[in-house]
Amino acid sequence: MRNPNSTLAFLLIFIAVFCCSCYHLTGYDKKLAMVSIADIHNDTVEPQLSSMLHSSLAEHLSHTRKAKSKPLYPLDLRIISLENSNVARAEIRDKYSRDDDSDAYQTVLYRITIRVQYSIMGKEGKALVSGVVSGIGDLPKMHDRNVPLQHALRLAANDAAKKIINDLSDNAAHLQP
Repeated sequence: MRNPNSTLAFLLIFIAVFCCSCYHLTGYDKKLAMVSIADIHNDTVEPQLSSMLHSSLAEHLSHTRKAKSKPLYPLDLRIISLENSNVARAEIRDKYSRDDDSDAYQTVLYRITIRVQYSIMGKEGKALVSGVVSGIGDLPKMHDRNVPLQHALRLAANDAAKKIINDLSDNAAHLQP
């Protein structure tokens, strides 16, 4: 005879796995199929950031789009800031090889943070959904800064795109077909 506690535990695990898999199977809200990417205004000094954000958003929105659906709501975007901050430092000189303590450490990891403002306007000019998200990407210190910088910008744009899609999915009730 089976232990009733093990049967109950198996049943609870089965229900949890089933619910989690159903969540992943459904994906984003189907109302996101009505959203299209409009203009992206870039207020930063990195011009390629607009195309990186556009391609990341297009990729995430393509998972919701059906072949016959026509977008009704343009998504207006503005990249409002780009920040570079140091995250990690490493000791490069021991105590006896330096003149003062400011020469002891060097930054080895930077964090790129972008802030993106988004909005979807209704037919009467009122904002149906709007918000500001931040996307981050880490940048290691290397001799050629441009290659890891492009990768960090792409990571930050993709992170911001995911957050925008999640916010839109959470607020999709405001979008009417």
